[in-house]
Order: sequence, then C-alpha cells, then structure tokens
Amino acid sequence: MPRPHYLSGNDDDDGKDKANDADDERDKNSYSWAELQADEELRQIEFKSSMKRKNNILLPQRISQAVTTLGWAFVIGGFVLNSVGFAWVKDPSGGIGIGTLDERDFQREIVRERRKDIKGEKKPPLTAPDIDIANKAKVVSWLGKQQNSGSA
Repeated sequence: MPRPHYLSGNDDDDGKDKANDADDERDKNSYSWAELQADEELRQIEFKSSMKRKNNILLPQRISQAVTTLGWAFVIGGFVLNSVGFAWVKDPSGGIGIGTLDERDFQREIVRERRKDIKGEKKPPLTAPDIDIANKAKVVSWLGKQQNSGSA
C-alpha cells in the first residue's frame, strides 16, 4: 500500500520515496502487536526487552522510594520507642542506638553543657549525687567510652 504524499514545498520527492519504500519493507518483516501477543515466546522476549528499558529509567525512582521508606520507618520507629520508654541515642562507638529516655536526656544535658562551655559560661561539672544512682554505672561507662573515642 503506497503512503500518501504530502505537500512539502519542494519538488524533490525521489529521496522520500526511497525512504518510504525502506520503511514499508521493514514493516513487512516485523511482527504486529497481535502476533506478538499470540505467540508466548515472542511475548516473553518483548516483555524482557521492555523491562530492561524500564529498569534503567526507574532506578533513580526506586532509590528515592527506598530512602523515603527508610526515613519514615526511622520516624515511626522513634514514636514506637518513645511510647514504650526508649529513644534513639547516640552510640559512643559512633552511630545510633536504642537507649532509655533517661540516657537521651543525659546526652542532651551533656550537649547543653558543652555549648555553654564553648560560649564561655563555666559551670561546675556534674557530681555523683546529682546523677540518679540507678543510672550511675551506665553514665560512667558512657563517659569512659566518650573519653576513649575522643582520644582515639
């Protein structure tokens, strides 16, 4: 079936006819959509080919979704931990760990003290009677780890 000719403003149609003939020949040798869907093997080949193209395009989107999901999991996990008396706390060896709300409050107090020291307002250091006796061992071990990690 010949393709319709469109007005193009010039009289040189020889090159276009050759290109149209090549397109017609290529179309005759290719499969139609119905033929692709009718043959199971061709359908699988077409599916794999299209998935390769889509995977390359969708990779940044998948990474973004994974990061967003992990962020929401971290926030929701924080709410759940807080409701049962725990919280995210800084781990002395680096990173984040799970600790009690008292540990978190103590870490915040340490940060406030350091900020005040930087600004020039010196306060006396915390003494043992100021610290809850039940958490004294945890505090001492945490401070020891902080000093060891600071000297390393």
